[in-house]
Amino acid sequence: MNLTIRPIGVEDVDAVQLALYAAVTWNRDDAPPREVAVHHPELLKYWQGWGRPGDFGALADVDGVCVGAAYARTYSEADGSYGFVADDIPEISIGVLASHRGKGVGRMLLARLETTARQAGFTRLSLSVNHENPAWALYADIGYEEIDSDESSVRMIKHLP
Repeated sequence: MNLTIRPIGVEDVDAVQLALYAAVTWNRDDAPPREVAVHHPELLKYWQGWGRPGDFGALADVDGVCVGAAYARTYSEADGSYGFVADDIPEISIGVLASHRGKGVGRMLLARLETTARQAGFTRLSLSVNHENPAWALYADIGYEEIDSDESSVRMIKHLP
């Protein structure tokens, strides 16, 4: 397996959509096709207009095929994103294809994303994760802390050194 982690460019909206789809369908065998799911009105804000100022991310490529990505965008309170904390704290989304989970790909993507965030001057990142999603353990392990939760998900924040 020849794994490469690289920055996501403006031209990589397909990787952004793949990550979003993998993130929201992590536990569903009956998920609609990606082309349908990512066009759901609640998900458009997470990828439409990719490449706007402040968007950044990392893509995992295995032998020329995207197997996952982690990316960040800033939102306003009016945008209503699930992991929103503040206008100046990017919210991350991460998704890795099921065939590549548990192999360290997500951890590598998050490490690259955090480096890029620090270089861009951000001091914190936020996310939202379902209580049942095993990725929760990864986020906690690398320093994300729970700031609040509801019946279905946990909102977490990481302070970047």
